[in-house]
This record gives sequence, structure tokens and C-alpha cells, in this order.
Amino acid sequence: MLRQRGHPCWTAGAAGLARARDDELTVWAAARQAVVVSTDDEFGLRRMRNAIGGHVWLSGADWDASEILADHLDEVLVALASGTDLTVRVSGSGVERAAEVLQAAVDLGGDHAVAGAEPAGDG
Repeated sequence: MLRQRGHPCWTAGAAGLARARDDELTVWAAARQAVVVSTDDEFGLRRMRNAIGGHVWLSGADWDASEILADHLDEVLVALASGTDLTVRVSGSGVERAAEVLQAAVDLGGDHAVAGAEPAGDG
């Protein structure tokens, strides 16, 4: 879907990173000003707490991921354009983002924090 819409894409395997750890993928993508797109909940939660580079977390069933992203792609692109260290969570119900500056997930309107968001800092 992303390629059909003109976005260059690589799988971890195509990038030579099939066995790489999540953080290695993050560093590789950030060095290339690329965005990691993942359905991995653990990875997504860690990036929501500590945004590094660009990350799109597709929350939901793997088989729905492409459709969910397609439905919200314009919103995702706008959110990603608003910051460098940014994680965007996309689900059937919409788009949420967490930025390094805020270290909290907020809705696109910025009116309130999302339940479960954590403050900045490691301890």
C-alpha cells in the first residue's frame, strides 16, 4: 500500500536487518531519516514512552494493519511532519502521537493526554 502511494519502503530483511533487535532497527531508520512501521505491541509501547526517530505503531490485528494505515495515512503523515522524534499509534479508532518533547500520548487536537501515557524520565 505504501509503495503504491509512492513511498519508498524496505522490510527489515531487505535492509539486511532480519535478525536485528528493535533498537537497531530504530537507529538504522533514524540514520536514513526513515520511519519504522511495526505491529509489535511491545516495540510500540517502548517507543511511545521514549520516542526515538520516527515510528508508526499499527495497533490491531496484523491482517488489518495495511487497511488501518491506509485509512489514516494522511493523518499519520501530518503527525510525522510535526516532529523528528515521534511515535504515532494508529488503530481502527484513529491516530495518537507521542513526542520526545511531551513524552505523553496526545490526541491530534492536543486537548488531553491519553490514559496510560507516562511522563518523561527513567527514574
